[in-house]
Amino acid sequence: MTQLATDLHPLLSGHRSLVESGIAEPAFLAKLRRSAAARFEESGLPTRKLEDWRFTGVTHLAEADFFNAEPTVDPPVFEPLADAHRLVFVDGLLRLELSDINGLPSGVQLEGMSAALARAPETLGEDLGSRGSLVDHPFAELNTAQFRDGAVLRLAAGVVLHRPIQLAFLGGGLDRPTLSLPRILIVAGRASQATVVENHLSTAGRSLHCAVSEIVLDDGAVVDHYRIVDEGPEITHIAAIDVRLGRDSAYRCHGFTIGGGLVRNDIFATLGGEGADATLNGLYLTGGRQHVDNHLRVRHRAPNCTSHQLYKGVLDDRSRAIFNGRIIVDPGAQKTDAKQSNRNLLLSQTALVHSNPQLEIFADDVRCTHGSTVGRLDEDAIFYLRSRGIDRTTAESLLTFAFASEVVDRVRLEPVRDELRRVLLARLPGSDRIREAL
Repeated sequence: MTQLATDLHPLLSGHRSLVESGIAEPAFLAKLRRSAAARFEESGLPTRKLEDWRFTGVTHLAEADFFNAEPTVDPPVFEPLADAHRLVFVDGLLRLELSDINGLPSGVQLEGMSAALARAPETLGEDLGSRGSLVDHPFAELNTAQFRDGAVLRLAAGVVLHRPIQLAFLGGGLDRPTLSLPRILIVAGRASQATVVENHLSTAGRSLHCAVSEIVLDDGAVVDHYRIVDEGPEITHIAAIDVRLGRDSAYRCHGFTIGGGLVRNDIFATLGGEGADATLNGLYLTGGRQHVDNHLRVRHRAPNCTSHQLYKGVLDDRSRAIFNGRIIVDPGAQKTDAKQSNRNLLLSQTALVHSNPQLEIFADDVRCTHGSTVGRLDEDAIFYLRSRGIDRTTAESLLTFAFASEVVDRVRLEPVRDELRRVLLARLPGSDRIREAL
């Protein structure tokens, strides 16, 4: 690998370490790292002058002296998902002693990224880092330049996984600011099926967690992807997810942001095969001075494809949220059916949300809709519930629970759905009567 200038951006210290260590890496990966580091060095951290970042400031990241954690860090308490194959990472590094990949069926590869690169790097060269949507995304470049570990899930054609795959990313709770850069690659072969549950859990420390996922669905493949972010108030969590869908494939993503100081989720989905279907659902619950930013871009490149987006937010205190949803219908993508909806419930006078749904249509035989709402609890509905003997606090909690449950109820995996309901109820005052009704 060619040595870069010694005055690299401070956030590229991990890349510098890789260069100076002399560790032999596959030629394709070394090239990817050089290119990504050069682009990040040139652009630096995004500023509010950029349209996509005008509501989300990340300049605070330049003030911290982040370091890469070592594998000796103790993990926080974590409740694993029952009856699941599991990989557990602490500060971005795989911990095999906490993982469980026994009993994987034939045709399934599930292992750490570093192990996969050491064992058979040629199998990753075609899929890793080849997504155009991630190029020029500053934090995807940061990840590519210096990630050390992550997860690889590869399904052979026709394989149906009956047990979910859990990818748990835990923060070690160190006193020093930690930089965690996990990389995820999922390749679902023709007519394969899998459910992936991705948990990001950390309660302490001023850290930057930057996760990048590349997901490839071959013709007829189905992937259900649940992504849950529940991290501490000093943590910045920025994720970039790139999905490519083949003919008649289906990708269903359910994203839940429960905690974190500043959380940004960027999802790029490209429907490249006829009959592909992408469903993107999300729920964000914010309080205090939390800041949550969801950016979605769904590109229809082939005819007869469908996409549906439903994102809901419940905001309290002085929290902030951004929704920026964009549907692009390319020329020739006739018979497209695309729907986008963002709805927000403000529980305080000081909460604020920016919602910006967008359509870019370059075909003439399509059905596309989008909509956005921001509002408060309906006083008529509160009055109705109070007239039935329910106090105001419980009435407000009941209406808030009903609002958020539209997204939670779409979760097909029962243990995940039950846990999300529990978390939602724990945030609502006077929720005992709601629990009794459930």
